Amino acid sequence: MDASWERKVASQSEAPIVGGDNFGAIDQRANIQAKLNSINVPEVRLSGATLDEAVDFLRAVSIQADKMTLAEAQKGVPFLVQLGDESMPGG
Repeated sequence: MDASWERKVASQSEAPIVGGDNFGAIDQRANIQAKLNSINVPEVRLSGATLDEAVDFLRAVSIQADKMTLAEAQKGVPFLVQLGDESMPGG
């Protein structure tokens, strides 16, 4: 068979790395879920704290407790607060 018709098989060095950019949002969610499952936060009482203070606290705790991630800039879990559309009543 002529070499131009042969199918090239990717070598292991060309194979995508799990958790890399080649896997997209599904694997990113899986990585975040794995982080969440590995982070243990003791019971905390946030009475009297504003929502911003509570979320900032949880971000800080998630960074401290993240033992899975080596790169400091990638430690922790991103929190997104969605309060709704301000133009809608009750939202």
